[in-house]
Amino acid sequence: EQIQVHSKEILFDIEDMKSRRDKLEKEDKLDPELGCAMDDLIAQGEALDSKISRMIEAEKRAEKFQKAAEAARREAAEVRRKAAAAAKKAREDMERKLLEEAHQRAAKSADPSKTMREAFSDAKKKSRRVHDDTIAVDEAVIEHQQKVAEAQEAAATVANNMAFQAADEVRGSLDVMKSGTQGMDTGVHPNGNKWWRYRYE
Repeated sequence: EQIQVHSKEILFDIEDMKSRRDKLEKEDKLDPELGCAMDDLIAQGEALDSKISRMIEAEKRAEKFQKAAEAARREAAEVRRKAAAAAKKAREDMERKLLEEAHQRAAKSADPSKTMREAFSDAKKKSRRVHDDTIAVDEAVIEHQQKVAEAQEAAATVANNMAFQAADEVRGSLDVMKSGTQGMDTGVHPNGNKWWRYRYE
């Protein structure tokens, strides 16, 4: 964030420098040594602008992938929640149906208690199977969403690394710009009959 702020200020200064250079050149007052130093700084500023654009783009990509990963994880959690609710309802419906049938058979049976025990055990097994089958249907969707989330997170990591690399390049360009301005301050020497112009410029 701070790099972007400082870089924008520098780019504003570079634009100002361009207009001053062009004005001096138009008026034929631009010393070659000063012009060369200004051209170097302007070129470095334009390179900096390109690097800042790449850094911002990489940050946006990383944020987009991270949001997509979070959305995929939320969707997987929602599918899992719905699957669990559907499986529970299917199990309860199956148990209820089987126990109703068992009550009807027990009423006609010679040993109603034994019939109910067997029916209850059978109902539990069948309802558990229905529960597991219902979960299994949605498990493929959940697994797919998990894989999508992992892929998006991996892409976000790559984009973050690119953003960090771009930020390092921007920082390096800022250092080069700093040394370039120091070079302009110390490397352009007044000489000949034009020495007074440097102080003014």
